[in-house]
Amino acid sequence: QLEMGRKLGHAASRYGHVIFPTNAHKPVLDCTRHLLSGPGQGWAKRVFYSDNGSTAIEVALKMAFRKYLSDAAARMGKSFFKFEVEGEEAFGEIKVVTQRGAYHGDTLACMNATEKSVFNGWAQFAWNKEACVVVEPAYLQQKDGAWVVKLPHPSDEELNYGSKMPCSLSAFFDDCKQVLLRRDAEALEVLYWDAIDMALGPHKSLGALLIEPVCQGAGGMKFIDPLWQRTLIRYCREVKQIPVI
Repeated sequence: QLEMGRKLGHAASRYGHVIFPTNAHKPVLDCTRHLLSGPGQGWAKRVFYSDNGSTAIEVALKMAFRKYLSDAAARMGKSFFKFEVEGEEAFGEIKVVTQRGAYHGDTLACMNATEKSVFNGWAQFAWNKEACVVVEPAYLQQKDGAWVVKLPHPSDEELNYGSKMPCSLSAFFDDCKQVLLRRDAEALEVLYWDAIDMALGPHKSLGALLIEPVCQGAGGMKFIDPLWQRTLIRYCREVKQIPVI
């Protein structure tokens, strides 16, 4: 313990504030390698770390908008740096796609990326500006012992899955390839696609999709149908050609 105290004291006297641009350590290098060889395989080359979730969302939004504008400049055959000067006039306000009831943090961009609520209304922060296009997700609910999918507006109906799937929440979140393929082939996927297209189709300057996977925590511990989120992600990538956060 005495030796540990000496080591800690020595380190603290040398490094009052440690950030990754000038320092690294083995655990973070191992984590970076796992991320690049796993979720980032095929497209990511670097990992950016932040010390809290809200700031991480802010960083991700900056990265996503940068990619969106860079891709747009390339499609128009323009230099990005020249386009950076002209882009604001050409695009106007760039908005983010988000789900109703979402919460992503208390910093300004995070609040702007969600609709007005008890978390980010005028009384909470007067500078807040709603810079998002909101889509109504399909929620999972339990009713009379069976799991029900609450379909998004304009359907606003309930679809009973009690006879089709095991009566457990985990059945909806089974990531087995066969289960995913079966669900993706359902007629429900077409209904989801049409609802998403109705909500997002008219909008042009959409810079990113920002979603909470699986569960909306601060929004009320609401579970969202994974098929809905996969359909939303596919629509944004294929039709709107925007990054997904």
